[in-house]
Amino acid sequence: MEKLLLKLSDAENSLIIHIKKPDVVNTGVGMEIYNKYKEIYLQYSEFYKKTHNLEALKRIIFIQWYAVVEPMTLTGIGELDQDIEEENLRHLYNLIINKEVDKEFLTMILHYYYIGDWYFNSFCDFSEALNSIAKQECTSFLVSQFKDRGQMGHYWNSLNSAH
Repeated sequence: MEKLLLKLSDAENSLIIHIKKPDVVNTGVGMEIYNKYKEIYLQYSEFYKKTHNLEALKRIIFIQWYAVVEPMTLTGIGELDQDIEEENLRHLYNLIINKEVDKEFLTMILHYYYIGDWYFNSFCDFSEALNSIAKQECTSFLVSQFKDRGQMGHYWNSLNSAH
């Protein structure tokens, strides 16, 4: 795993600890968390633009989706730059059209789309692109897969432990 991805995962994990504390979001600390999370997101986006690292895009898309489907008081993720969001979703769309997503990412995308299709379709029509790959076999996840993968890892581990 790239060193930067591990560093950003650690940064996310340190923010998650603060988010879970009661009333943190109603203080200046809450704004500090939102600002730090935005910086982490921007670093993931820059890293992806330079490397086209699929793991970075997985985390980017998760952060973007999570920011709109859950309140920022639970996620620590505030408003993101809409131009960067759109650029990242265009990258994702192109990967889907060209069938360049792995089974893990495919499963994640279909889950996110099922919950927040309106978000994805607000940028472009993802339904057609997803229909082209939805027939591919999805995968199940192991908890160990999500170690050191930031808030995305925590989210998927929480789903796995619920089953």
